[in-house]
Amino acid sequence: MKKERKNYDYYYGVYCLIDMANDIIDKSKGYDITWDKGIELYDIFLLSKYDNPNKSELDCINDFLNNLNK
Repeated sequence: MKKERKNYDYYYGVYCLIDMANDIIDKSKGYDITWDKGIELYDIFLLSKYDNPNKSELDCINDFLNNLNK
């Protein structure tokens, strides 16, 4: 069972994903587009098999990003 997330947890996750997704998100397109893409990817991550409550979220995001295009 996944833990309940508070708003700041969600936004922290989006921020971390954006920071870690250098090969996937083109940050040169500006903050608004970068943020929207980060939210889109984070929502996909939350529904994926990589969102594992038994691991740290950063490790899970890293696994997700490493396997995104496989």
